[in-house]
Amino acid sequence: MAAAVALGQDSLAGPERALIAGSALLSALVSVAAAAYMNRTVFHPIELALKQATRIAGGDIRSQFAETGDARVRHLMRLLNQMNGKLVGVLMDANLSVRALRLATDELARGNLELSSRTEQQAANLEQTAASVQQLTGAVAQNAQTASDSGVNAATAALYRTGVYGNTM
Repeated sequence: MAAAVALGQDSLAGPERALIAGSALLSALVSVAAAAYMNRTVFHPIELALKQATRIAGGDIRSQFAETGDARVRHLMRLLNQMNGKLVGVLMDANLSVRALRLATDELARGNLELSSRTEQQAANLEQTAASVQQLTGAVAQNAQTASDSGVNAATAALYRTGVYGNTM
């Protein structure tokens, strides 16, 4: 047979050769169609999902996955969209909590500032009261001394009037 092929003679008859060529052509067409189908229903949607996931990872959390492709790929994209929606909800809740915390912190800071101001005012009032009490104490002590001196002077005057001091001279 090798000698027949080498001499240009083929052992396959015309119909057999046509059948093999037709089978090869059909195989090639089926392969191209399968590749196109796989590309359209699996690979292209997955490529779109990768791009979308990259956008989401970059911070564009409101991006949506295109629900294209065969049934399993569409189901996967739908689940990814649901997961992304839950993530957006969690982030929005966290954002609201941060805002509420910031507001509460600002209110606490204002309250602390007001308390500090009132405390300083009370301290100044206490200092003024202490100074007034000190002045009053001084005035009372001086009044007591004056009263004591007056009492001594009155007693001396009374003694002079009665003649106790006047007779001894």
